[in-house]
Amino acid sequence: MPPGPESPGSIHSRLGLTGRGWLFLGFGVAVMAIGLLRGWVAVVQFGALVALLPLAAAALTRNPHAGMSLERDLSARELASGDRLDVTVSVRGRFPRGRSLLLEDDAPPALGGPHRFALNGMSGQGISRSHYRLRVGARGIHRLGPMRIHVIDRFGMVHRVITAGLRDEVIVH
Repeated sequence: MPPGPESPGSIHSRLGLTGRGWLFLGFGVAVMAIGLLRGWVAVVQFGALVALLPLAAAALTRNPHAGMSLERDLSARELASGDRLDVTVSVRGRFPRGRSLLLEDDAPPALGGPHRFALNGMSGQGISRSHYRLRVGARGIHRLGPMRIHVIDRFGMVHRVITAGLRDEVIVH
């Protein structure tokens, strides 16, 4: 049985249109309908072009996680309540020039809730790192993860969320 989106090490992708994508799709369909009713071939062709733009954007963002790997390094696995935990997230892979990614690391309220950060100006094959600090609150075993990567195409029409089943445990004394 293949790993699910919540199992460690798995990567799951979900695709959706942004407001701009839905607007282009709706406008294109409406223009095509008007062109069909009036018998205007050029208007139908223009409407089809506008309606197909979100699909083209979805094709451009397809499979952005191919060859991508994520790593999370913690400064410590066991801490006292009130201590600080340094987290380093590394993204390794091949990216188009000028790619920016928004990453969201899920964390319980005892660790400050989810943390969002951006990796800007990624290009080619390489490693990008980001650091953030957590203030540890309540005692217990707390889990960091999964990690979510938000990818938006260059035209702002398609929003893809990639969920990596990367999880770590932190023990607070």
